[in-house]
Amino acid sequence: MKLRETPFTPMQEGSRPPSGAGEAPRFKRKKTPFWPPLLLWALLAPVLGAQTPAGPDWAFQDHLPGRHRGRISALVHRGDVVLSAGADGFLEIWDTISGAAAERLQLSPHRISALAARPGTDEICVVESDGLGLYRISAWNYRERRRLFSLDLGDPVGYIDYSAAGNFIIAAPGGGAGLLLIDSQTGSIRSGPVAGTVGFAATGRSERTMMAYLSAGALCYWDLETGAETVRFDAPPQLLSLTGFANSRYLAGLDPAGLTVLDAASGAVLAREPSIGPDALLAADGDELYCLAPGDSGAELYRFAVDRAGRLVTRERSLARIGAEPLTAMAAQGTAALGSAGGGLWLIGRNGRTRELAFREQVRITEIAVSGPALAFLTENGALGFLPLEYSRLAAGEALELEKSGGYTRLSPFAGTGSGEEGFILWQAENTQLPPLIRSPGRNGSSHSLTGAAVPLRAVSSRPGKLLVLDSAGTVSVIALGTDAAGTLRQQRVFSFSTIGAMDAAFTGGDHILIGRSAVSGNSPFLMINIATGETVPLPYPSQAGAMVYTGESGAIYGAAIDQTGGEPRTSIVRLDNPADPVRLAELPGEDTQFSLAEAGGFLAATIGGAGAARYAEGETLPFERTPGLPRVLAGGGRFFISLDAEGNLCWHESRTGNLRAVFRLYRDEWTLQTGEEIFPGPVVE
Repeated sequence: MKLRETPFTPMQEGSRPPSGAGEAPRFKRKKTPFWPPLLLWALLAPVLGAQTPAGPDWAFQDHLPGRHRGRISALVHRGDVVLSAGADGFLEIWDTISGAAAERLQLSPHRISALAARPGTDEICVVESDGLGLYRISAWNYRERRRLFSLDLGDPVGYIDYSAAGNFIIAAPGGGAGLLLIDSQTGSIRSGPVAGTVGFAATGRSERTMMAYLSAGALCYWDLETGAETVRFDAPPQLLSLTGFANSRYLAGLDPAGLTVLDAASGAVLAREPSIGPDALLAADGDELYCLAPGDSGAELYRFAVDRAGRLVTRERSLARIGAEPLTAMAAQGTAALGSAGGGLWLIGRNGRTRELAFREQVRITEIAVSGPALAFLTENGALGFLPLEYSRLAAGEALELEKSGGYTRLSPFAGTGSGEEGFILWQAENTQLPPLIRSPGRNGSSHSLTGAAVPLRAVSSRPGKLLVLDSAGTVSVIALGTDAAGTLRQQRVFSFSTIGAMDAAFTGGDHILIGRSAVSGNSPFLMINIATGETVPLPYPSQAGAMVYTGESGAIYGAAIDQTGGEPRTSIVRLDNPADPVRLAELPGEDTQFSLAEAGGFLAATIGGAGAARYAEGETLPFERTPGLPRVLAGGGRFFISLDAEGNLCWHESRTGNLRAVFRLYRDEWTLQTGEEIFPGPVVE
């Protein structure tokens, strides 16, 4: 574990958090409130509390959110609402009354492997992982779209849940580290009294006692006020997918021998069901245990209960007719909610009645660039499109024409040939067959291939009459551009420079370029070069790498530096206008080389840290108003920042405040623009 742990200390019994109460107001069908996610979350909060009134009449049936992109890993079922989390890092809310997805919010740029809900509140905790050693527990108030805290761990988390009254989170890291008890509001940690690998843990209602199943083969009870173990029973070892039901009076788990049900008061085995294999899904619903077991003719759903004689009885067994996608998660409350490997959600009622909840998939926009009055974008299905930078110029019903992108995956603005119009550069970072392409806006805009640039590329930068490219071999080339009388593009390489570990490059002012590179062999992380004279000036900023360089519309020069403090990596945004006196604008823990920088209205914004975008100025950090997905790419657009989030939404934010003003969404046959209280649609033509 990398976390600093404090010894176990007695815990005082806390009060139960207030339960959610009140009726969820109903939407009017003809008026779409703005910002819809914000209002939806506020209206859903009472539904997600202890009481579950009738679900709202959703106003967004024609504009449903999409399902998860990838595996659903965890579900919480509360009456008329199901919460799901998945490999795409999103939390999704599903309304079981309307039978459709209601809202999505990305909590993490990484996959979410577990989800738990705090009793009686609109708070949740999730386990995130990048699969490369990052394991993090985050707690959220999803109604307010606010992260309460985040804790980085050094080991995977095998089990997580809230205590009975919700005053703390119970987490079981791997590696035999026992339990962590985490304050639900502050994130402060104390080591739990349990040692060993824990597969399940729960507290009594008063939170004075705790029960835990140890994978080595024991069921133990502790007094949380003293930290003393009070009783221990032998139990079958290595049970997986442990679930407590009937107030955790009974435990159910899976092993190669099938389903095993334990008496939690004694550790005794009440029943074994060898016909149910270790790949089954388990979920608790009050006094009942739900079990979904794959079979030759389809998945079979069981409802089990323990009778007064202590015997496991089958109350229902039905065939669940689900599509071909493997099922990956289950939760139950009256009905069983099933999540799939493809991100969809099914409900199974009594007697096996099954329905898939509706969603509407967006076509994700993957890249954007701004040049003059135009905005260009690329999509996940290989299309190129153009929009006016001023969203107010989009009219309802106006056809949006898309064309094939020709295999290009990256976009950069093109400043023109000195006498020609501005446009865009289409390029790629992997394909070795496609040279960069200069393209003017519009479906029938002119195209010019750049034959003098080696491919693939790492970076592209443009100034009137000049183009800079950094190829994957670490060579920076500057190409002079012009057009002859016939309109043919003239290209001439006027400068070339190679350096070890080059990561990014950009024009600055006049004849100068700036290179960011890894600081190996004593190199400085940033290098300024005069392309007219060849003079090179190292910028001796103390860091291990200059991961990114950027010149704003104001002429200000920025860089992203990676260094270490106390053995831990950190990423900083640095202003480099005065090489002798660089100014650090922001600093975040961790190594981040995938974020985006943009300048608009004299302000700098960044998507650093994986927690959203923020504007930086005069020592002030101002977060942008959240959209459903975390922002991936930023572009400056005069009085607006344009952000592209992970859901594929194009979003206009005021440069001074970060407030959201418009959202553009793309579908297979339609686009929508949301502004104020209206959603305007239009057709898509390919």
